[in-house]
Amino acid sequence: MEIRISHSALTSSPLRWLVVSAMVPLAFAWLLLAAGCSQSGGLDPIDGANHSPVMPPPSPTTDVGEIDFPAQAWIDRTLNLAFYTDEQLQDIAASPLAAFQLRLLLSPEAQVPIAKIRAANPEIVILGILGTQVYFDSWNGEQHRQRFPLGAALYDLFQGHEAYRTDGVMATKWVGAPMVNPWRAGMVYNQPLMMRQVDVIAYYATEFPRAMDGILHDNVSLHAYLWPQPDDPETQQADFDGDGVGIEHDLDDLTAWQQWQVGYVQELQSRFGGGFIQVGNGDRPLRQPEFTALLAGVVMEAFPQTVWYYTYLEALDLITGIQQSGLLTPRRGRTWTLLWDNNDQNPAFTRTASMLADAFYALDETDEWIADDPEAGRAGTIQGPLVRTVLDDGGVLFERPMEKGRAWAQMAASEVVVGYGLEP
Repeated sequence: MEIRISHSALTSSPLRWLVVSAMVPLAFAWLLLAAGCSQSGGLDPIDGANHSPVMPPPSPTTDVGEIDFPAQAWIDRTLNLAFYTDEQLQDIAASPLAAFQLRLLLSPEAQVPIAKIRAANPEIVILGILGTQVYFDSWNGEQHRQRFPLGAALYDLFQGHEAYRTDGVMATKWVGAPMVNPWRAGMVYNQPLMMRQVDVIAYYATEFPRAMDGILHDNVSLHAYLWPQPDDPETQQADFDGDGVGIEHDLDDLTAWQQWQVGYVQELQSRFGGGFIQVGNGDRPLRQPEFTALLAGVVMEAFPQTVWYYTYLEALDLITGIQQSGLLTPRRGRTWTLLWDNNDQNPAFTRTASMLADAFYALDETDEWIADDPEAGRAGTIQGPLVRTVLDDGGVLFERPMEKGRAWAQMAASEVVVGYGLEP
């Protein structure tokens, strides 16, 4: 009741909030029944020819305008958007790209603040953050179910489809987050379950049109990495088919894990259309070119060193290489790669890398309020290609012409940073 009172103050009609919040879960239950989940003979409608995928409104395909650099993005994994002030929403709207939890975006309480953000910046791109091949126990909480029907629907969908390890313990992707089992007997991967997930997302995207422009997949991995890490990673691995052989040594398990991701991304793109923007966080988008090509952007979390402890040169080479390779599939006129310095390692270098890589950047996420970055936009638009030069002493120089100067970064032969910034 307390949440409803808080939300009603942000809407034009308290009655509308009460009606919508009550009807959305009921409408989704009706959707599942109408889909024929218990048809005669027990036929799974997605396995049969009669399955009709839920089709959301197509995403906009118009090109976004020119981007001023450094291009700050806004990442907020809290669920507090409905309680921000108008001034805070204006701060968010100052960025060309923002990302919030998908279950928040596709809920009644997010619609008023999203409308205010889009009114202030009609060209802003808003992404929904959603874990890949995972669900959270917290999505089943009573208050959570009332506020975020998408999370509740995904929790219900994946119950009974959790993965287990070779030692019989439930496999978790994160703390309190069971890993979804992608394997199904007789199939490369559990395509019917994946299709149901896309149906759920598409249904709520239909209920709340223009709430999002795409999805930030968090995260997409080559292998089923377990967290918390088991005591013995060699003998306690994810075992999807239950044959006692862990994924590191079982091609069937590995194929199911990886093919689910491919099918999922492709199905989302097909449903939402050519303007739908998908970006991927994790090692697979960075290291597997054929998967990179399915996305409009990659995410480098904990930039610049990342969780793999790259040098600044390795990180900049990786991200500029991906951006210049032509592997990514542009959406709405550009790619959407994101450099995420969420550990506050070096915001100044991250801003410079944004210019050099033609990528967006984000600073520490919004656990406490972060005002609009005062350094964002001071370089203007990109005026030419990136030039990478190996110097006589073995060092490396990156340069790119900007509207208001030259962006540059130089590393010594030892890969230690010599300097970086914007010169008039």
